[in-house]
Amino acid sequence: MLPALPAAAAQGDAGQILRHLVVRSGLLREPGAGTVEFVHRTFQDHLGAKTAVEDGDFGLLVRGAADTQWADVVFRACTRSLSPPPQT
Repeated sequence: MLPALPAAAAQGDAGQILRHLVVRSGLLREPGAGTVEFVHRTFQDHLGAKTAVEDGDFGLLVRGAADTQWADVVFRACTRSLSPPPQT
């Protein structure tokens, strides 16, 4: 079901967890049948930047740099890259 998220998997299948996130989290909404989106683009941009930096997918950011819809993602990725790594 959700092998990467064992704690979530214990709470139900993917459909149940998605339903919970849409109804209770305040981060997602379902504007139409079969469509889920973030309530505010900032969440999407943040997660996109975080993933690109963590995966080292800087080519993706370079390809998106000329697109105004990618401006916040690229900016967030740059500031994230300049931050010191978290202490473990």
